Amino acid sequence: MDVPAPETKTTLSAGLTPRELAFITAAAEIEAVDAASAGTVGFVSPLLARFSLPLRDPGAVARWERRNGDQRLIMRPAAMTDAKGNDIDGYPFGLYPRLIMTYLATEAVTKQTPHVSVGTSLNDFMASLGLYKDGQTRRRFKDQVVRLTGASLTVKHARPATAQGQMHRSDFYTVADSVNVWVPATDDPADAEAFENVPDIGPAQRLVWPEMVHLSLPFYFDLTTRAVPVDTRALRALSPWPMAMDVYVWLTWRLHRLTARSRPIPWAQLAEQFGSSDKLARRFKAQFMDVLDTKVHPLYPAASYHATAAGLVLYPSPTHVPMTKKRRQGETPAASAAQPDQAQRDTARGVCPTHGVRRTSSGTCTGCIADRKAKEA
Repeated sequence: MDVPAPETKTTLSAGLTPRELAFITAAAEIEAVDAASAGTVGFVSPLLARFSLPLRDPGAVARWERRNGDQRLIMRPAAMTDAKGNDIDGYPFGLYPRLIMTYLATEAVTKQTPHVSVGTSLNDFMASLGLYKDGQTRRRFKDQVVRLTGASLTVKHARPATAQGQMHRSDFYTVADSVNVWVPATDDPADAEAFENVPDIGPAQRLVWPEMVHLSLPFYFDLTTRAVPVDTRALRALSPWPMAMDVYVWLTWRLHRLTARSRPIPWAQLAEQFGSSDKLARRFKAQFMDVLDTKVHPLYPAASYHATAAGLVLYPSPTHVPMTKKRRQGETPAASAAQPDQAQRDTARGVCPTHGVRRTSSGTCTGCIADRKAKEA
């Protein structure tokens, strides 16, 4: 008589890498406890929601661009000085600038001040962002702070041409107006008092760590009026994949404002926005949907969307961060279970529900007129 083999119990972590296990754990925590209850409500600049930062170092180029529909972001590099005193240019890229901007935005919005302290030491700041503190990470992190705060940004808007002409508008930004730094008075790394606030600084590394970042007024105004609420647990879970962070922030921003089903967002437009190097739209579509389905959606399962041949269609969904009466944001929250009639209220106020602008005396808006002329053409 055969004796059945004893049953073996498997654990959730069996066969999973630490990164996969951390991702699954974060998804379960986000589903069980909302961001407000967990104390993980953060804020992101609308610039970061509309345009993604470089994923990789652009190198020695005079300007770097991203496009989102009729808007274009132009970035110029920060003027930096290397350890030998040579002048160099550098662009922010990768994971760290995304986390730094989230930290600065969250501090500015929650404390309602453009003067953001980054901690008495580099370790404090990195710990607040959930980063490792090894020497190599600290050096890269400091370098990206200098690149980000020193870069200049221009957002160009180009409206459709009419018989009367065409409107062009440019908005100019820098993340910071100024950065206060600590300069050691000695080159002796054994001098504990001189290097107390700037660990990992040696004689060959005169790059100093900022103690205070003073945000520029245009950047601060954007934050206090239009910052996008996000769950910082989601950003940390997505930190191994910077593009997934960009997609999450963008989706949260779009659904935070959406009151009706969107038109298909063309794949070519999304490819320009997220910086795909793929020239074929179908290759980008597969890449984008893989990120959306396997990385972003598990953390934001209430997000409703549908991929079509023409583009991605978004549907009104509950906001990822629950909206409250105390939320000090200028953006209108997305339609959700608590706000199903936002479109009707907009229409009653004379606001076009499609374009979000006030109608003219004839009952139409400039956006509707431009859409009709484009179809006629």
